[in-house]
Amino acid sequence: MLEQQKIDRMALNDFMVHYDEQPFELIDGEILVMTPMKYKNNVIQKRIFAKFLAYEQSTRYGEVFSEMPFVLEDTTDWLKGSRVPGVMYYQASRLEQYRDETEDYEEKPMILVPDIVVEIISLTDAYSDIERKAELYLQDGAKIIWIVDPKRKTVKEYTPQNSDGRTKRADDVLSGGGVAEEFGLNIGEIFS
Repeated sequence: MLEQQKIDRMALNDFMVHYDEQPFELIDGEILVMTPMKYKNNVIQKRIFAKFLAYEQSTRYGEVFSEMPFVLEDTTDWLKGSRVPGVMYYQASRLEQYRDETEDYEEKPMILVPDIVVEIISLTDAYSDIERKAELYLQDGAKIIWIVDPKRKTVKEYTPQNSDGRTKRADDVLSGGGVAEEFGLNIGEIFS
């Protein structure tokens, strides 16, 4: 069993073995073992994923994934970080290029930063840790980050142009901007 510890980097094969044993993230050199998701958060995640999936199927502009790790590579065989967003979306052109350039991509975790990331705050999350993750997603190259707060029924949106975030409420709409053209999700639908 993997324990929370400090580590500079990890071999990709070791990551895959340990992740199968116990899902975890590697953030700022710290291994953070993931805890199971609660019912309420799972329902919220399912609603967001379903909206993205319907969008994916109707437009073919990209692909959506849920609870799948992506890693940040240092070299071909070593990773320096990993994240497991609740939902992540990739533009089709980036995925196509990744698949063309990555040998055995089907046998590895995704080695590509998502375009859109959705994190859902759980009761055990410190808000400062979530904000730090949003900063890291931006540094990694994500274009839109949505931090969903089930308790407050709000979503805080981060973009490279607005790295401090903007809080959106039930009557607001989450837009895919220039990343997922024509995608829109009314925040009220997430929490209803």
